[in-house]
Amino acid sequence: MKPIFFIHVTKTAGGSIKRMLREGSINAQFHYPKEEGYEKEFNYPKDLDVIYGHYRFGAHEKMGVDANYACFVREPIARTVSHFYHLKNVAKNAVGDRAREFKDVGTFLANTKNMDLDNLQTRMLSGIGRDVGYQKLDQSAADLAISNLEKHFCFIGIFENLDGSINRLNQLFPALEGRLPPHVNKGKYEHETDDETLDLIKVHNQFDAQVYAAALSLSSR
Repeated sequence: MKPIFFIHVTKTAGGSIKRMLREGSINAQFHYPKEEGYEKEFNYPKDLDVIYGHYRFGAHEKMGVDANYACFVREPIARTVSHFYHLKNVAKNAVGDRAREFKDVGTFLANTKNMDLDNLQTRMLSGIGRDVGYQKLDQSAADLAISNLEKHFCFIGIFENLDGSINRLNQLFPALEGRLPPHVNKGKYEHETDDETLDLIKVHNQFDAQVYAAALSLSSR
């Protein structure tokens, strides 16, 4: 069986899915620096069922294995707003400190260059990551991300349809035994965004909008 590389895109129910996998009978490695067994260069055993974490498409090449991929995606405006407030309210690092200098996501976007709020889903699912600079992605990045989703992803979960996505995930991993994930790091920030801010977020995430639309279509297959 091919291992499944499960990409955790920030603020797409990833914390909940991580806990769900951890509590199931899954031979999984969690790819985060503080996790036991973490290998930055993916020097993991090749018999794992799942490698779950924050990384971009292409990690299977580092392991030298053929693989399937999985991910959850989220409507990009809501994901961007949620990501900013997670940084502002939760992150205990320099990025969080920087976010706390601004009252809202609009002023943050207007005054900083944070690539996690710049088509992050496209960057991770295309495999481009940070190799292309802030606001420097072009249409080819979205095309590549969509092509990867079509060719290499055995599961695409939709944040906005979490229950339905979990049902499909249970089919992929019967060992999860129908567990529904707890809500981790959940927040509601939509009321904090005005029309000007929404327009600014759209500009910064125009390719994520395309990738999300493709993911919606593909997830219903």
